[in-house]
Amino acid sequence: MPIDRDIIVFGFTIPVLLVLAFTLASWRPWATMRYELYDADETTRDPKHRLPRGWWGGALGLGIAAGVAHFGVAPKLSIPPVASYDWRFVATVGITLFALLVAVVRIPLAALLVLRLLISGAAVTGVGWRRFVNEQWDIGEGALRIAGLALAITVFWSMLESIASRLRGATPVIIIAGLCLASAPLLIFDAAYGSVGNGAVALAISLVPVIALAWLRKPVSIARGGVAVVSLALGLLWADAVVWQGGINAWQGAAYLLAPIGALVWLAPWVSSRKPLLRSVLTIGAVALLPTIATLETLSRVNWKEYGIDLPQIRGGGDEAESEDEYEYVW
Repeated sequence: MPIDRDIIVFGFTIPVLLVLAFTLASWRPWATMRYELYDADETTRDPKHRLPRGWWGGALGLGIAAGVAHFGVAPKLSIPPVASYDWRFVATVGITLFALLVAVVRIPLAALLVLRLLISGAAVTGVGWRRFVNEQWDIGEGALRIAGLALAITVFWSMLESIASRLRGATPVIIIAGLCLASAPLLIFDAAYGSVGNGAVALAISLVPVIALAWLRKPVSIARGGVAVVSLALGLLWADAVVWQGGINAWQGAAYLLAPIGALVWLAPWVSSRKPLLRSVLTIGAVALLPTIATLETLSRVNWKEYGIDLPQIRGGGDEAESEDEYEYVW
C-alpha cells in the first residue's frame, strides 16, 4: 500500500485527532454528573447508565474526518465535481449533514429506510455520472446498475446500524472498523484502485479512538449518526471500484454485504450465556469469517514479484485516471 506524507497526515493522522476531539466533547468521559437517555423517553435519566450517548459527536467527528481524509487518499479535488472521487467528497459532506440530523431528530424507521435508499442512490449516481455523460451507459442500464448498488449500500448500512444500536461497548465498532480494513486489499489488488483502498484504511483508522472510548464507556455508541457516515463512505468506495474498475467479483461483494448477518450469533443461547469478552470475540469472529476468506483468496492470487507495487502509480488510482480521462467530457 502506498505511503507518503499526504496519506500519513491527511489520511491517517488528522482524521484520528478529529474523531477523538469530537467524541471526547460529546461523550465527556471525565464528567462527574453523567446520564444516559432512554430510547423510549429522552427526558428520563437512568442512574445505572450515567453517560450521554454522544450521537452528534460520532456523526460530526467521523464526517469531518472522512472529508479531510479525502485530501490524503484521492489525487485531487475539483469543485464542481468531475471525477468519481470528487463526488465521493460531495457525498461525504451530504451524509455528514444527514448524520447530524439523525443524531438529534428521531425519524420513523420506514422513513429512515427510504432516506437511506435515496441518499445512497444519489451518491452512486454522482460516482457513475460520467458513464452517462460519455455515453458508456444508456439510461435503462445505468438506472439498473445504480439501483442495485444503492440497494446493496442501504442493506449494508441498515445492518451495521442495527448492530451498533444493539451491541454495547467496543464490539460493534471493531466489527465496522474490521470490515473497512479488510476491504482495502480487495480494492487495491483486485480492483487495482489505490485511492479507494487507502480510503477504506483511513476509515478504519479513524475508528480507533471510538474503539478505545467505547471499550472504557460501554453505554456510548456511534449509532444514529456515526454509522451512517462510515456505511455510506465505505459503500461508495466499493461502488466506485465496481463502476470504474470492475475488479470486484460477485463472491467478494456478497462476502462483505452478508458479513454483518454473522452478528446474529450474539443471540444464540450458547453464545449469550458466555462471559462478555468471549461473547464479543465469538461475534466479531462470526462477522469476520466471510470477509477473511475473501481477502485471503485475493491475496493468494497476488504475484508480489511481478506486481511491482509502484507506490506513486497506485496512490492515485492510476487505472481509473486512464479509463476516465480518455473521454471527452460534455457538460
